Amino acid sequence: MNKHDSKYFNTALYMDEALLVLLEKKDYEFITVKEICQIAGVNRSTFYLHYEKMDDLLEETVNYVSNKFNSKWLFSIKKLVNVYKCHNCIPNMPPQDQLG
Repeated sequence: MNKHDSKYFNTALYMDEALLVLLEKKDYEFITVKEICQIAGVNRSTFYLHYEKMDDLLEETVNYVSNKFNSKWLFSIKKLVNVYKCHNCIPNMPPQDQLG
């Protein structure tokens, strides 16, 4: 990933986080592009470089939250499996790389 790709990705994350902040305060249908941009610290034109409409941002944000949750959940499961393996509680466990 080059510097330009990284900046694009980070800008998208800022907008994801801005939407999440706003969703804590009000319903989705009352959130505006202007508010997203103010919180994310980007121009309105930057929003439209990333998304055609608010629903596109919502879809990306749902995926972002889902991926974040899944990665933390998987990490916790692997950690628990290691604890049990150390205590010989789980016989014949597959190698960790086969757990996902």
